[in-house]
Amino acid sequence: MAEKIAFRPNGLDTLVEHFHNASPSEQAAALSRLPVAEAARLARRMTAYGLARAARHLDREVYRAIERRLPADQRRRLRHLLTLPEKAVGAWQHDGFAVVTAGVPAAVAARQKLGGDTGHLYVVAGDGAYLGRVPKERLAGGADQGAVETVVDRVEPANELDERGRVARRMQRRGITELPVVDGAGRLTGVVRAPEIAGKDLLTRVAKVTGGWYGARAGGSGTATVTGIVAVAVVAMAAAVIW
Repeated sequence: MAEKIAFRPNGLDTLVEHFHNASPSEQAAALSRLPVAEAARLARRMTAYGLARAARHLDREVYRAIERRLPADQRRRLRHLLTLPEKAVGAWQHDGFAVVTAGVPAAVAARQKLGGDTGHLYVVAGDGAYLGRVPKERLAGGADQGAVETVVDRVEPANELDERGRVARRMQRRGITELPVVDGAGRLTGVVRAPEIAGKDLLTRVAKVTGGWYGARAGGSGTATVTGIVAVAVVAMAAAVIW
């Protein structure tokens, strides 16, 4: 059963965190009930990928009103993501990953904060073309002092137009839980993770391959959700205080 969130004077940060952890349809419902200016402020704090998923559930006029108030870069990225079919893996990618440009010494790259649940560092060329990724364990060793691209694993990426079910099955066969996504020019645009694109049966098999840790995290009950019952005034008050 979805959790009903009650307003608490000292719980504003928790409330906003719950909004960001909600399902796209729940986020869209909350955005639709807010004044447009407040909805746009909240949208600006969302990742482009998360906002695109929520936008698919918004009324057209509400979406246009919010979009007009977004920064140009975010608006351009959002429009591109919305051109992707919902079944395409690109519509389910995330930008929570760490990237470094080729030519950077591996010792320097090792000091960069790693992103993603699997802790890989993604390496790109100067034009953004994907070259490979380096496991955190390899960088932590500190033995490699050459350029970071000399120690990468060339994990074959998914194209953002690939059908997500096929990508999920490929990930399951290879026993991996995170995969880079590239556009038509081979530029790295994001990463996809097994829980977001795999069904329950497939996710269970992936969890077995990875020793169960990833499936347990993905299927746990720790993620709270915002329901349609949440009062709009609560979200508006949180937005007003934060901004």
